[in-house]
Amino acid sequence: MTTEQWERENQNTLKAMYETGGYGVRQFRCGYCRKLLYTRTHNRKYCRYETCGHKALNLRNSIRRRRVRGELTCTCCGKPFDPVRADARFCSNACRQKSYRQRAAETAAQ
Repeated sequence: MTTEQWERENQNTLKAMYETGGYGVRQFRCGYCRKLLYTRTHNRKYCRYETCGHKALNLRNSIRRRRVRGELTCTCCGKPFDPVRADARFCSNACRQKSYRQRAAETAAQ
């Protein structure tokens, strides 16, 4: 049994130790889901590294990629927007649909 597993199963014991001033027990909030937990590990940031730790890493990477990508200009209306996807060309579904209808009308007229 790992320390993390033991701490997950014994939160009531750790909480009682924390409230009585137990040595080495600290209270923290999970860095992703914000759940209140008690631990003896000094560098713990997440309630579960397999779930919250990986989700937080994915979120940080996604934000970093968006920042690197910067603002794009909508090909339909010309407004600047922050893309969610790397291959985004339109600022909204309305602009995407409007552009599609224009292309369809052009091909039908030919």
